Amino acid sequence: MVGIVVVAGVGLAGCQRHSGPSATHVLTKMSTAAAAVDSGTIQARQTVKASGETVTNRTKMQFSTDPTVLHATVAIGAPKVKTQTIALYQTQATAYVQTAGKWYKQNTADLGVNVKAIQQTMTTKAFTQAAAKAKGKVTTKGHTYVVTVSGHGKALRPLVKQVLRYGSADNTQVAAQVKASKIKAVTYTVTVAKKTYLPKRVHLSMTLTTNGSKLVETATQTYTQLNAGHTVTIPAAVRQQATTATTDR
Repeated sequence: MVGIVVVAGVGLAGCQRHSGPSATHVLTKMSTAAAAVDSGTIQARQTVKASGETVTNRTKMQFSTDPTVLHATVAIGAPKVKTQTIALYQTQATAYVQTAGKWYKQNTADLGVNVKAIQQTMTTKAFTQAAAKAKGKVTTKGHTYVVTVSGHGKALRPLVKQVLRYGSADNTQVAAQVKASKIKAVTYTVTVAKKTYLPKRVHLSMTLTTNGSKLVETATQTYTQLNAGHTVTIPAAVRQQATTATTDR
């Protein structure tokens, strides 16, 4: 689900030269502010091109932390296949997933997407470290800072690993994939509110090659209503209708 276009121009039109805080400073402040976020809405779009095919996912997520509940709808578009829409509610322990009009219940731990993972997209140290290694740049646009980090090679492995971990329940597999890949190009752009240091928009594009195969991913996430105080609840009908999902072994 993080799936998130050419980044070099994203958020930079109309930007001004910047002589204020560094990229690492802005991202560190963003991580601190985002760690305290108790609710919010995220719109995400991800496009992955690999093996001659393109898959596009569109996601809308709402979450709250008291209690910890996530609600998401995901539209998955793959070649020659009708777009599939999946609805999801989850607590820290239990996930309710709707596919083909039916609700199923399973362990949240079996999924790669949860409230903690969402928070990590805003607070991970991998972005700050990448900004330091790749000499991230800061520009200003209105009431926001725009941080851009771009580069290639092993120095950006932690950043790529963090991106691929989002939406994957198997971190070991992700780590192995990144280790076996050549990072040809990565550009990460984040727009941060000057007053609160909360993220407003994140855009990422990256190109990897693994054993001669090329993968190109672009992803954009837009954050709204952060700390707006809303509470996400799971409808009683969803809990009642859900049956336990079975896994083939």
